[in-house]
This record gives sequence, structure tokens and C-alpha cells, in this order.
Amino acid sequence: MGPRTEPPDVHRGGGPGRLLPCGRLLALLVLLALVGCSQPKNPRIAVYPVRGKVMVDGKPATEAFVAFHPDEGNPAPAWIVGQVDDNGNFALSTYVSGDGAPEGDYTITLTWKERGGLMNEFVGPDRLKGAYANPKTSKLHFHVDKKAVNEVPPFQL
Repeated sequence: MGPRTEPPDVHRGGGPGRLLPCGRLLALLVLLALVGCSQPKNPRIAVYPVRGKVMVDGKPATEAFVAFHPDEGNPAPAWIVGQVDDNGNFALSTYVSGDGAPEGDYTITLTWKERGGLMNEFVGPDRLKGAYANPKTSKLHFHVDKKAVNEVPPFQL
């Protein structure tokens, strides 16, 4: 009887440097996942800085929220907001803090609630009595242009 030869061990990949069919499948899946992750599914729309000021009875509306709602046909994300600081100023944020808003037409809403409760969250009625809270009835509008800084005329409420 001659030397004994055995078939390659399928549990070890069939020999040095060889992958099992399931190993090749796993490698292919990892490669596809890496390629898929490198392409953004929802590319960001370019944004342009937007700043403004909100005053009520001549005083800053500290901690009021300013929201820009895209008008019909504007492909901008629905969540574009800013919060009024101690001096009455705000800067809009779309993707990251203060980055601005995409070009286009917007309806603006304003809400201003007190802080309170156990978690010091915004609670209670709107100090502006809801006069600027509904995008369907708000008469505040602004067009964001492709420029270095868009200055919203001050809101004197």
C-alpha cells in the first residue's frame, strides 16, 4: 500500500491560503458593507449662516426658539432651529450648531416658554400666546441666499 493521501480538510479552508465558500461569502459581505458605508444615503444640502435677533418690549427674548419651516418646493430638512441668547441673538442650526440653513424660502415660527419642573425643561404656556407658533398662520417669512451671512431683520415683538 502506498502513502496515504487524504482530501483537504474542509474545516480548515481546504488548505493553506484557501477560503471556504462561506468564508468567501463573509469576505464579500464585509466588502459590500464597507462600500455601502462610504456613500452617504442622504447627502447634506449646502447651508448658509443665518443670524437674527428677537426682542419683546425692547428686551431680549432669552431662550425663545426660532424655527424655519421650508415653504412648498423647498427641499430643506424640516428641522432648522435656533435659540435666542441673553442678548436676543440667534443663529440657525440644520446639521450642527450654528451652521445655518439651506437656500430657499421659509416661514418662521417663534415660541417662548419658561423653564421649570424637576428637569428644568421648557414648560407652561407660550409667553407669546401662540401668536407666532403655527407655520400655517405665521406672517413671518425669510429667504436664505447663498452668501456668507444672512441677516434676518430683528423681530421687535
